[in-house]
Amino acid sequence: MAPSLVASQTFVFADGNAGHVCDLGSAPPPGQADVLCVNSNTTVSTPAGFTAAPSAVANQGAYIFYRIAAGGEGSTVTVTTSGDHNTQVSWSRWSGVSAADDAIATSVNGSAGTSSPPHSTRTLAEAGELVIAFAALSNIGSPTPTSPSWSAGYTPLTAATQGTGTSGVVGFVGYKAGGGPAAESPSVSWTNNASNRYMLTLTFMASSSTSPALGAADAGLALDVAGSGRRGSTGAAGAGLDLAVAAAGSRGSVGAADVVLALTVAAQGQAPGVIPSAGSTPVGVALSVSAHGRSPGGSSGWLVRGETAVRVRAPLAGDGYGNQARDWNAAVRTELPGWGFAPRRGEEAPADGSQGVIVGLTGYGPPQVDVLPTDRLEVRGQVFDVVGEVGVWRSPLTGWEPGVEVALRRVYVAEG
Repeated sequence: MAPSLVASQTFVFADGNAGHVCDLGSAPPPGQADVLCVNSNTTVSTPAGFTAAPSAVANQGAYIFYRIAAGGEGSTVTVTTSGDHNTQVSWSRWSGVSAADDAIATSVNGSAGTSSPPHSTRTLAEAGELVIAFAALSNIGSPTPTSPSWSAGYTPLTAATQGTGTSGVVGFVGYKAGGGPAAESPSVSWTNNASNRYMLTLTFMASSSTSPALGAADAGLALDVAGSGRRGSTGAAGAGLDLAVAAAGSRGSVGAADVVLALTVAAQGQAPGVIPSAGSTPVGVALSVSAHGRSPGGSSGWLVRGETAVRVRAPLAGDGYGNQARDWNAAVRTELPGWGFAPRRGEEAPADGSQGVIVGLTGYGPPQVDVLPTDRLEVRGQVFDVVGEVGVWRSPLTGWEPGVEVALRRVYVAEG
């Protein structure tokens, strides 16, 4: 889903010391983003429920604040300034966005001019990002700056002025709905001088409305298992097993720029079909985690074709000899949906160079699932011990946790 403008409005005031209430007209639906571009002749506190992104504070206080609605947000925002000073707020609401990506600010102070300072974002995570560009001006001349003209590809959004002279502030906002992945360099020019000229940018990745087949743009976590052969983009027809997780961010094929972590294990044997290229190396298992984005929420929707496992949790009880042991006859069984499973091989390689025998399963569970090293999992009618600790996948860039990994070993019960 491409980013789309829902609404926008400007607010100007000089009474923010006690908090100035900005009425947005309605509360944001879950998933939509509110963006506040604020320029003041003083410092500004981060509004409740918002995140401070880029800011530049020297001869003026320029900020971009944002929130992505989760439900329950109000229809008003209170902007609080340090003292009652000239302040302008440019608000916009957007659909079709997920996580914020890049935030950066550039400033020039005490140098009169009619254009924004040279500015560039970093390389963006993906194509199709929303770029919000905010030119914040202060110490303005008379007449005040007006008639903003944005660089190619950028659409003017708002223009607001509060006050005149050394304490006056101006804000020009433009946007681009299809930025990246190359760095963006927005600029704007205007008539009449301003001495303090700042440019701030904040970018958002596009969201997806559905959970598509593996390998599509919005798969945040993908697991692909094939008997052998060559593996290419996830979801090819010959895959023995494929699992996908829809995320709010986007994911390309394994090895693309937005992949933080990729785990590959070569397999042996012949897959049902040849799976073309993610490089020429044979790949049996590939696990990739997108650098950005988040699970769509709720473990039941974590994997589009996930399985339900049964957690078997037994209490400790005395064994009659003064020892404590798990009483599996008194165990409590709890269904846990949203799992994926792959064969787990032994660590020791056979002498003939072939791969080790299958010794159990590796389970890929939803985020924050309640499984302990002392539990058992029943999978497809068979019972497995959890071996070792439960591993949590976590992005080192965003802190996003797409799920957990557990090693499972089959439980054999003696008969008779």
